[in-house]
Amino acid sequence: MKKLLQSIRSNKVVLTLFIILILYTYISVYQLNLPGLHYDEANEAGLPALQIANQQTINTFRNVGFGKQNFPIMVQDYIGALHIYLSIPFITILGPTSIGIRIPSILLGLTILIVNFGYIRTISNEKIGLLATLLLANHPSFVFWNRQGTLIASFTLIVLLCLLWACHNWHTKSGWKSALLIGFLSGLGVYSKIIFLWILGGIFGLIVIMNIKALLRKSKNIWPKKPTKTDIVCVTSGFFIGITPLLLFLYKGQGSTLTRTTEIFKTNTNIVTILLGRLDQFIAVLTSSNYLWYLGGSPGNRLWLAALAIGLFIIYLDIRKNQLHNMYPHYISYIFIISFLLIPLTPTPSGMFPHHFALLTPLWTTIVAFSIVRIPSLIKQSISLKKSYYFATIILVIWSTSFLVSRDLISNLLIHRNLMVTGGESPHSDAIYNLANHLDKLESKHVVSLDWGFAPQIQYLTNNRIKPIEIYGFTTNPENDFHNRIDSFYPHTNTIYIMHTKDKTFIDRHEHFNEYVAKIGYQTKKKNSILQTNGTPIFELLTIEKQ
Repeated sequence: MKKLLQSIRSNKVVLTLFIILILYTYISVYQLNLPGLHYDEANEAGLPALQIANQQTINTFRNVGFGKQNFPIMVQDYIGALHIYLSIPFITILGPTSIGIRIPSILLGLTILIVNFGYIRTISNEKIGLLATLLLANHPSFVFWNRQGTLIASFTLIVLLCLLWACHNWHTKSGWKSALLIGFLSGLGVYSKIIFLWILGGIFGLIVIMNIKALLRKSKNIWPKKPTKTDIVCVTSGFFIGITPLLLFLYKGQGSTLTRTTEIFKTNTNIVTILLGRLDQFIAVLTSSNYLWYLGGSPGNRLWLAALAIGLFIIYLDIRKNQLHNMYPHYISYIFIISFLLIPLTPTPSGMFPHHFALLTPLWTTIVAFSIVRIPSLIKQSISLKKSYYFATIILVIWSTSFLVSRDLISNLLIHRNLMVTGGESPHSDAIYNLANHLDKLESKHVVSLDWGFAPQIQYLTNNRIKPIEIYGFTTNPENDFHNRIDSFYPHTNTIYIMHTKDKTFIDRHEHFNEYVAKIGYQTKKKNSILQTNGTPIFELLTIEKQ
C-alpha cells in the first residue's frame, strides 16, 4: 500500500509538471512567427547558422573564429555563440525561417523549466518545485523573451540553475566532480553572457555574509564547509575550461571585450541615474508592463510587485523565527538581492536595457513560491489560531496564488491578441517578411540599407540571395565618408535603397541622402512602401534617377 501511494503521488507530480510544460509550450508556440524577425535574432544566430549549414562563407563577429571555416566564437563582445550551433539542425530542416531560430529557444525554455523543477525539488520539496515552475512558465517576461531567438540568451539561465544545483551537491555530497562542475559552469556562464558575473557576485556575496562572524573571529569553520586543496584546483581548472572560448576570442580579438567594457564604464558614471533607471526597469520586467510595447502592448500584472515584497519579508521572518540558515531557498533570496544590487553598479556593454533582468527570473519566482508555501505555517507559529481559521488562511493563500497565476495567463493571451493586430512594432514588425519577399522577386540584387534594423533579416530570409550593404554609420551626424560609402556600393540606378519611414527611423539619413543625390545630379524616386499589419507604412524602397 505504501509503495502504491508513493507511485500515485509520483505520477501526480509528473502529470502536473507535464501540464505546466504543455501550458508553456502552447503559449510560446502560438503565432511563433510573431513578432517579426528581429535584427539580433538573424545577425547573432540565424544567419551564421544558415551559412554553416549551407557551407558558405560565415559572417563572424569581428571576423574572429576558429578552424579553417572560421566558426563563430562570439556574437557580441559579451555574448557567446552557443545559440548558433543549437540552431543549425533546425535551420537545416526548416530552412531560413523565423521558426527555425525560435524553436531552439522554446526548447531551451522547456529545459529551463525542467531543470528549475529538479533543482528546487532537491533543495526543498516537490510542492514548492511545482509552484515555482508554474510561476516561471506562465510569467510573460519569461515566455515572450524565450520565444524570440537570442534576445535573452537562455543558455545563461540553464547554466545558472545547474550551477546552483552543483553548489548544493558539493555542499551535501562533496567530491571533486562537483567542484569541477561548479568551476566549469561558472566559466561557461560568463562565456554565455558576461552579465553572469552578477550571479557569481551574488554567490560570492552570500558566502561572505554567511561567514562574517567566522572572518571576524578568524575561525576555520567556514560555511558551508572548508574547501580542500583538490576542490580549489578543480574549481579553478573547471572555470578556465568553461571560459576558454571567451579567452580565445580575447586573444584573437585583441581584447575587444575588455576594451568595450572599459569604454562603457567611462561613459556611465552617474550611479544615481543608473540606479533609478534600473529600478524602474526591474519593476517593468517583474510586472510585465510597458517594456513589452514592441509586442503591441501588455496589460501587465502589478500583483508581482506585492508578491515579491511579501515573499522577501516572509523569508526574513522565517529566518528570524526558525533560524533556518541552512535552507537553500533562503540562500536564493540572498543571491537575488546581492545580484540585483550589482546590476545598477555595473553598466553593461549593450547599454541599459530591461532584458538584463531576465537573468533573475528563476530566482524571484522561487522566492515567491517558497514564501507562499510558508505563509500558513508562519502565521500559525505567530498567532494561536483555531483549526478553522488556519484552514481559512490556507484557502486565502491558494486564492491569492490562483489570482496571481490567472492574471499572468490573461496577460499572455492579451499580448497574443495585440500581436495579431499589430504584428509587432518597429524593429519587431512582421513587415520584414513582406520586405524580404518583395526584394527577392526584384531583378536587382543590389540593395543598400540606409538605416539600422533589417539588413541581416533580409539576407537570412532570402537564403543569402539578397545581401544588403549597411552604410548609415552609428553616429548622430553622418561621418565625412558617408558619401564615399554611397559611391562605393553600387552608385547606379539599378540599386535599391531602403529606409524606414520618417516616424520609424532609428538613424536618420533621409536629408543627407537626398542632398547627396541632388549634388551628383540625380533625384530619389520612391519605388514602393512596405506596410505593417495595421496598415501603416514602415519601409521605403528608393531608387535614384537623372534629374
